[in-house]
Amino acid sequence: MPLVHIYVTPPLEDEGQRKELFRSVTEAISKSLEKPPEQTRILLHELPETDWSVAGETVDVRRRASKARK
Repeated sequence: MPLVHIYVTPPLEDEGQRKELFRSVTEAISKSLEKPPEQTRILLHELPETDWSVAGETVDVRRRASKARK
């Protein structure tokens, strides 16, 4: 049974985006592993931008800096 963990910063745009994510990941796993879609499990983790870092800076700080440069 494939188990997929996906980590994102919130928010996802809407419920339709979440459904499409689940559908497309399930399809990709099913095709690549040759498993029935019913066996795929997906866990979506929405992490606050303050709890995620890249190169030692939180995503929150990096996004604010990027917006300030524009």
